[in-house]
Amino acid sequence: MNNQYYQWVSSIVLAVTNISLAFFACAIVLWLSGVNVGDAISQIYYGAFGTQEGQGYTLYYATNFIFSGLLSLQLTNNGLKLLKEIYGFFNFSIM
Repeated sequence: MNNQYYQWVSSIVLAVTNISLAFFACAIVLWLSGVNVGDAISQIYYGAFGTQEGQGYTLYYATNFIFSGLLSLQLTNNGLKLLKEIYGFFNFSIM
């Protein structure tokens, strides 16, 4: 099997697993607090994506997380090596 194909599949499986576990943990907390899980999740979804105002707020607050993730990806791939070469103060054993 192609190694690059395996990396994409494992990344997708990992992401789906993490999101599923987060929804499961949320459902358990809601169930333990005595709230109807289906109604609560539908209200959360409607509040985030049901109206244009909700979509705007969701994008507004998610933008920082999106750009932080992209920056972390960029630094992990090649940025830390460049900073180490320029400034020389990173002491990571993996580099």
